[in-house]
Amino acid sequence: MKEEYYDIHTHIGKQRKDIYGDMEGNPRENFVLGLIEKYKERIDKIVAFPMPGTAYFNYSNQEISDTSLSSFPYELENKALVESVDRYDKENKILPFVAIHPRVKISEQLTFLSRLKSSGRVFGIKFHTLDTNSTINDFFSDSEIVSFCEEEKLPVLVHSANFDSVENCNDIFNWARRFPDINICIAHLMNFSSVFFANLKKYDKENLFTDISPF
Repeated sequence: MKEEYYDIHTHIGKQRKDIYGDMEGNPRENFVLGLIEKYKERIDKIVAFPMPGTAYFNYSNQEISDTSLSSFPYELENKALVESVDRYDKENKILPFVAIHPRVKISEQLTFLSRLKSSGRVFGIKFHTLDTNSTINDFFSDSEIVSFCEEEKLPVLVHSANFDSVENCNDIFNWARRFPDINICIAHLMNFSSVFFANLKKYDKENLFTDISPF
Protein backbone atom coordinates (compact mmCIF):
# COMPACT_ATOMS: atom_id res chain seq x y z
CA MET A 1 0.00 0.00 0.00
CA LYS A 2 1.29 3.44 -0.97
CA GLU A 3 2.10 5.73 1.94
CA GLU A 4 0.07 8.93 2.10
CA TYR A 5 1.40 12.20 3.47
CA TYR A 6 -0.91 14.66 5.21
CA ASP A 7 -0.53 18.24 6.36
CA ILE A 8 -3.11 18.39 9.13
CA HIS A 9 -2.84 22.08 9.99
CA THR A 10 -3.40 24.75 7.34
CA HIS A 11 -5.58 27.85 7.07
CA ILE A 12 -7.58 29.16 4.11
CA GLY A 13 -9.01 32.64 3.59
CA LYS A 14 -8.06 36.09 4.85
CA GLN A 15 -7.20 36.69 8.50
CA ARG A 16 -9.70 39.07 10.10
CA LYS A 17 -8.25 39.13 13.63
CA ASP A 18 -4.68 39.84 14.70
CA ILE A 19 -4.56 37.33 17.55
CA TYR A 20 -0.83 37.67 18.23
CA GLY A 21 -0.37 41.43 17.85
CA ASP A 22 1.90 41.03 14.82
CA MET A 23 0.34 43.54 12.45
CA GLU A 24 3.46 43.57 10.28
CA GLY A 25 2.47 40.24 8.77
CA ASN A 26 -1.28 40.81 8.73
CA PRO A 27 -3.68 40.29 7.23
CA ARG A 28 -2.45 36.83 6.31
CA GLU A 29 -3.98 35.26 3.22
CA ASN A 30 -3.98 31.74 1.86
CA PHE A 31 -6.26 30.29 -0.79
CA VAL A 32 -7.13 26.87 -2.18
CA LEU A 33 -5.28 27.06 -5.49
CA GLY A 34 -2.18 28.48 -3.83
CA LEU A 35 -2.18 25.76 -1.21
CA ILE A 36 -2.51 23.00 -3.79
CA GLU A 37 0.19 24.54 -5.98
CA LYS A 38 2.52 24.93 -3.01
CA TYR A 39 2.42 21.22 -2.19
CA LYS A 40 2.04 19.82 -5.71
CA GLU A 41 2.59 16.06 -5.44
CA ARG A 42 4.54 16.14 -2.16
CA ILE A 43 1.43 16.05 0.04
CA ASP A 44 -1.56 13.78 -0.61
CA LYS A 45 -4.14 15.34 1.72
CA ILE A 46 -4.42 18.77 3.37
CA VAL A 47 -6.56 19.52 6.43
CA ALA A 48 -7.65 23.15 6.21
CA PHE A 49 -9.77 25.52 8.27
CA PRO A 50 -10.63 29.24 8.22
CA MET A 51 -8.14 31.91 9.23
CA PRO A 52 -8.62 33.46 12.70
CA GLY A 53 -11.43 35.97 12.96
CA THR A 54 -14.99 36.15 11.71
CA ALA A 55 -17.06 38.82 10.00
CA TYR A 56 -19.66 38.37 12.76
CA PHE A 57 -17.51 40.45 15.13
CA ASN A 58 -16.11 43.95 14.79
CA TYR A 59 -12.48 43.76 15.92
CA SER A 60 -11.70 47.43 15.30
CA ASN A 61 -13.17 48.45 18.66
CA GLN A 62 -11.75 47.51 22.03
CA GLU A 63 -15.10 46.02 22.88
CA ILE A 64 -16.12 43.35 20.38
CA SER A 65 -19.51 44.03 18.85
CA ASP A 66 -21.73 42.28 16.34
CA THR A 67 -21.69 43.44 12.73
CA SER A 68 -24.43 43.20 10.13
CA LEU A 69 -22.28 41.12 7.78
CA SER A 70 -23.33 37.69 9.06
CA SER A 71 -25.93 36.16 11.35
CA PHE A 72 -23.62 34.14 13.60
CA PRO A 73 -19.89 33.44 14.06
CA TYR A 74 -18.00 31.90 11.12
CA GLU A 75 -21.03 31.82 8.84
CA LEU A 76 -19.25 33.47 5.92
CA GLU A 77 -15.86 31.91 6.65
CA ASN A 78 -17.13 28.31 6.77
CA LYS A 79 -19.29 28.84 3.68
CA ALA A 80 -16.35 30.33 1.76
CA LEU A 81 -14.07 27.47 2.81
CA VAL A 82 -16.42 24.73 1.64
CA GLU A 83 -17.44 26.51 -1.56
CA SER A 84 -13.85 27.31 -2.56
CA VAL A 85 -12.79 23.71 -1.99
CA ASP A 86 -15.77 22.51 -4.06
CA ARG A 87 -14.85 24.88 -6.86
CA TYR A 88 -11.08 24.61 -7.03
CA ASP A 89 -10.00 21.33 -5.45
CA LYS A 90 -10.49 19.03 -8.42
CA GLU A 91 -8.31 16.25 -6.96
CA ASN A 92 -10.03 16.09 -3.54
CA LYS A 93 -6.81 16.90 -1.71
CA ILE A 94 -8.25 19.29 0.86
CA LEU A 95 -10.24 18.13 3.90
CA PRO A 96 -12.17 21.13 5.31
CA PHE A 97 -12.54 21.51 9.08
CA VAL A 98 -15.18 24.15 9.90
CA ALA A 99 -14.81 26.62 12.77
CA ILE A 100 -17.12 26.86 15.80
CA HIS A 101 -17.53 29.50 18.49
CA PRO A 102 -18.66 27.66 21.66
CA ARG A 103 -20.30 30.61 23.42
CA VAL A 104 -22.28 32.54 20.79
CA LYS A 105 -25.40 31.43 18.87
CA ILE A 106 -24.51 27.75 19.02
CA SER A 107 -27.81 26.39 17.68
CA GLU A 108 -27.63 28.68 14.65
CA GLN A 109 -24.06 27.61 13.93
CA LEU A 110 -24.83 23.90 14.17
CA THR A 111 -27.96 24.14 12.00
CA PHE A 112 -25.86 25.83 9.32
CA LEU A 113 -23.04 23.31 9.66
CA SER A 114 -25.49 20.44 9.23
CA ARG A 115 -26.46 21.91 5.87
CA LEU A 116 -22.81 22.38 4.91
CA LYS A 117 -22.00 18.81 5.89
CA SER A 118 -24.68 17.49 3.55
CA SER A 119 -22.36 18.55 0.72
CA GLY A 120 -19.95 15.82 1.82
CA ARG A 121 -17.19 18.41 2.18
CA VAL A 122 -16.99 18.80 5.97
CA PHE A 123 -14.50 16.46 7.62
CA GLY A 124 -14.10 17.91 11.10
CA ILE A 125 -14.33 20.80 13.56
CA LYS A 126 -11.65 23.40 14.31
CA PHE A 127 -11.94 24.99 17.76
CA HIS A 128 -9.62 27.97 18.08
CA THR A 129 -9.38 28.75 21.79
CA LEU A 130 -7.51 32.05 21.38
CA ASP A 131 -9.58 33.31 18.47
CA THR A 132 -12.85 32.73 20.38
CA ASN A 133 -11.41 33.57 23.82
CA SER A 134 -12.92 30.27 25.00
CA THR A 135 -11.57 27.26 26.87
CA ILE A 136 -11.86 23.54 26.23
CA ASN A 137 -14.37 23.53 29.11
CA ASP A 138 -16.56 25.99 27.19
CA PHE A 139 -16.49 23.68 24.18
CA PHE A 140 -16.84 20.21 25.71
CA SER A 141 -19.33 21.18 28.42
CA ASP A 142 -21.84 22.22 25.78
CA SER A 143 -24.04 19.18 25.19
CA GLU A 144 -25.32 20.52 21.88
CA ILE A 145 -21.84 20.80 20.39
CA VAL A 146 -20.71 17.43 21.76
CA SER A 147 -23.84 15.67 20.50
CA PHE A 148 -23.32 17.20 17.06
CA CYS A 149 -19.73 15.94 16.91
CA GLU A 150 -20.76 12.46 18.08
CA GLU A 151 -23.74 12.12 15.76
CA GLU A 152 -21.88 13.45 12.73
CA LYS A 153 -18.70 11.52 13.62
CA LEU A 154 -16.56 14.64 13.33
CA PRO A 155 -13.07 14.86 14.84
CA VAL A 156 -12.14 18.04 16.72
CA LEU A 157 -8.83 19.89 16.31
CA VAL A 158 -8.09 22.32 19.15
CA HIS A 159 -5.67 25.26 19.14
CA SER A 160 -3.47 24.99 22.24
CA ALA A 161 -0.53 26.53 24.07
CA ASN A 162 1.12 25.91 27.43
CA PHE A 163 0.11 29.26 28.92
CA ASP A 164 -2.13 30.26 31.82
CA SER A 165 -4.94 31.31 29.51
CA VAL A 166 -7.72 29.95 27.32
CA GLU A 167 -5.07 28.18 25.21
CA ASN A 168 -4.08 25.80 28.02
CA CYS A 169 -5.44 22.33 27.23
CA ASN A 170 -3.76 20.26 29.96
CA ASP A 171 -7.20 19.21 31.25
CA ILE A 172 -8.26 17.71 27.92
CA PHE A 173 -7.80 14.17 29.24
CA ASN A 174 -10.90 14.38 31.43
CA TRP A 175 -13.01 15.38 28.45
CA ALA A 176 -11.41 12.82 26.14
CA ARG A 177 -12.24 10.03 28.61
CA ARG A 178 -15.78 11.30 28.93
CA PHE A 179 -16.31 11.31 25.16
CA PRO A 180 -14.33 8.35 23.78
CA ASP A 181 -16.23 8.41 20.48
CA ILE A 182 -14.85 11.86 19.58
CA ASN A 183 -11.34 11.94 18.15
CA ILE A 184 -9.52 15.00 19.51
CA CYS A 185 -6.28 16.52 18.26
CA ILE A 186 -4.49 19.07 20.46
CA ALA A 187 -2.63 21.23 17.98
CA HIS A 188 0.84 22.76 18.33
CA LEU A 189 2.17 20.04 20.67
CA MET A 190 0.74 22.02 23.61
CA ASN A 191 3.88 24.16 23.34
CA PHE A 192 5.88 21.20 24.69
CA SER A 193 4.03 21.13 28.00
CA SER A 194 5.67 18.53 30.27
CA VAL A 195 2.32 18.06 32.04
CA PHE A 196 0.55 17.38 28.77
CA PHE A 197 3.08 14.82 27.55
CA ALA A 198 3.23 13.05 30.90
CA ASN A 199 -0.54 12.64 30.85
CA LEU A 200 -0.57 11.67 27.18
CA LYS A 201 1.91 8.90 27.90
CA LYS A 202 -0.43 7.49 30.55
CA TYR A 203 -3.65 7.99 28.59
CA ASP A 204 -5.19 4.58 27.90
CA LYS A 205 -7.74 5.32 25.16
CA GLU A 206 -7.26 5.88 21.43
CA ASN A 207 -9.11 9.11 20.77
CA LEU A 208 -6.51 11.76 21.71
CA PHE A 209 -3.71 13.01 19.47
CA THR A 210 -1.38 15.96 18.91
CA ASP A 211 0.01 17.43 15.69
CA ILE A 212 3.49 18.66 14.81
CA SER A 213 2.48 21.91 13.19
CA PRO A 214 4.88 24.84 13.55
CA PHE A 215 4.34 27.61 16.07
